Amino acid sequence: MTSVEKSKCIAIAKKLGWKRRIKKGLNGWWNDPQGFSYSSVPNYTGDLNACYRMEQSLSEEDHYYYSNLLCELANPDCMEMAYVANPEAGMYPGLVSATAEQRTGAFIAYLKLRLK
Repeated sequence: MTSVEKSKCIAIAKKLGWKRRIKKGLNGWWNDPQGFSYSSVPNYTGDLNACYRMEQSLSEEDHYYYSNLLCELANPDCMEMAYVANPEAGMYPGLVSATAEQRTGAFIAYLKLRLK
């Protein structure tokens, strides 16, 4: 993992509630939101399973905007994600085929837009 990829993973992990564990002899370890310790944060840039957990943290509205950004990154010809109405489940996004790197790029871009 490059230093840029590691920085992206750390930024996403912090946004999702991960905390760096600062204790004598355990520097560099991380606690997930449930308090479990890991030697590193998830590899969001290279693991689609980690991306799935990242995407599950989004509200329905956030997921809509994130999905549109993802669609633009994964397929530049895509104008807007198709959301399908489901009377029982509300709205859900159409599917986008994208790599873990594209998904983390869209997630970080969305976070930056939200902070403006």
